[in-house]
Amino acid sequence: MPKEAKEAKQAKIANAAKAAKVAKDSKEAKETKVAVDREAIQRLSEFFNRNGYVRFLDETRRAKDGEHYKKGAEVRLVADSKAELTEIQRLLKRAGFKVAKPFSKSNQWRQPIYGVDAVARFLALVKTFKN
Repeated sequence: MPKEAKEAKQAKIANAAKAAKVAKDSKEAKETKVAVDREAIQRLSEFFNRNGYVRFLDETRRAKDGEHYKKGAEVRLVADSKAELTEIQRLLKRAGFKVAKPFSKSNQWRQPIYGVDAVARFLALVKTFKN
């Protein structure tokens, strides 16, 4: 495995650990015991491990700027085509996630999952199917 790919994988794992720590105190993370579609989670895990990424809120900036800092936690799944985007949206619904509005970037589609609780839940589910 090339050094860059290994470092990228380690960064994803570190980000997942950070999200799990944030979710530890999350009410939804403690109370959600929803039966999920394992096939949907496995396929979402494949999309995430292929080229998905996580964005975390900046706690320091949030403390400094208060309500003027609007950024939050989110997972972004990348689809190479409109058909893949439709599949991702269908899988998210099956897994019990709210489907947000996708956006295009660099000839691809990004499907976000917003919120600290949703991000933590997603990463916890995807972690069970880590490649």
